[in-house]
Amino acid sequence: MGLALEDIYPKKGVTKCEVEVSLNEITSQLDHLDEKLKNRIDNEIWKLFQVEQQEINKVEEHIANLIEYK
Repeated sequence: MGLALEDIYPKKGVTKCEVEVSLNEITSQLDHLDEKLKNRIDNEIWKLFQVEQQEINKVEEHIANLIEYK
């Protein structure tokens, strides 16, 4: 009975295939955004690490100079 009604009153909207294609495109875009975000975060963490490492090196050098001064 349901199939007969579908033939008489066709559904309006999009097909399952169209929805699947759209969802795949959205998934692909989200994957791309996720990758870009991960790369930016990794780069920012690396920059901050380098700044901290430089500060540590300066402190170590200063301590070494103070020890030599005595």
